[in-house]
Amino acid sequence: MRTRLVALAAAAGVIAAIAPAHAAGSKPQITDAIGDANGVNQQFPGLGPEPPTVQTAPADLAGADITTVQFVTNFVTKKVRGKKVKVANGFTVTLNLAAAPMPNIEYRVAGAAADCASVFFEYDTSVGLGGSDARCPATPPGSDTDYGITATVSGSKISWVVPNGVFRNGTTFSSLNAQTRTVEGVVTAPQVDYATSSATYTVGK
Repeated sequence: MRTRLVALAAAAGVIAAIAPAHAAGSKPQITDAIGDANGVNQQFPGLGPEPPTVQTAPADLAGADITTVQFVTNFVTKKVRGKKVKVANGFTVTLNLAAAPMPNIEYRVAGAAADCASVFFEYDTSVGLGGSDARCPATPPGSDTDYGITATVSGSKISWVVPNGVFRNGTTFSSLNAQTRTVEGVVTAPQVDYATSSATYTVGK
């Protein structure tokens, strides 16, 4: 079940305080051109302008314009046999935009992992659906697997901190993509921006 936006502000400080340091030097798995959030940019994956990064600024919506997506392993320092070592402790998914999130947009990062064909990391700024979650969609609707994860927002960055154990170390996320979609009632369409990559991310590495 979606967590309301009002709950996010209260949780943001707590999550920020407990989030461990990230691995240094890692690169985004997805990089997208700035200025291509145009509503005709891959409305459906595989259909639309090729390549899907055709720039149409200033006609694009900067607050729905994807720039990068990064999956990064979090680490904590523990003592093992008297020595301090860094141990993997969950991971963070970060969606960067060309500008701060705007109203009535669904922000989504997706990837196949384990037995889920597409795990959704979502943040919604609409009045009706507003909130965030991480879930594995199911058929029929309403029977999704909800991982109990909410997003935090800082400027033009949306992040989901995934605790250790939600996905086992060694789980690989593939078919990575990101979408920004307009929200009308319960319908999240049309798509404003779409970005994808052949890169993968392995939990714990």
